Amino acid sequence: MTDALILAIDQSTTNAKALLVDATGHMRHQASAPNIVTYPQPGWAEQSAMALFDGVKQVIAEVVAKADGAAIAGIGISNQRESVLVWDAATGAPIGAGMERVAAAE
Repeated sequence: MTDALILAIDQSTTNAKALLVDATGHMRHQASAPNIVTYPQPGWAEQSAMALFDGVKQVIAEVVAKADGAAIAGIGISNQRESVLVWDAATGAPIGAGMERVAAAE
């Protein structure tokens, strides 16, 4: 395979997904990993920032391993949009209590 590919990454509420797409829009490879969500009280959901990051790294590695050495020409990213994480630039660790709480939409 000599054509460059686009890496599409989607971090949704339930999954981390990665796709490799060719110049014609044909999906060449895909991978998905589930997110762990806990519900400590009504109206709340918790997800670990590091677990989300690990899932994204996992699916990227899976699709890139299947790329047969093809170049990645670009990357597109989509995320949950209702959540925000802050990372410490010096340590690479998420800032917070270790678990992020997101109030459920009412």
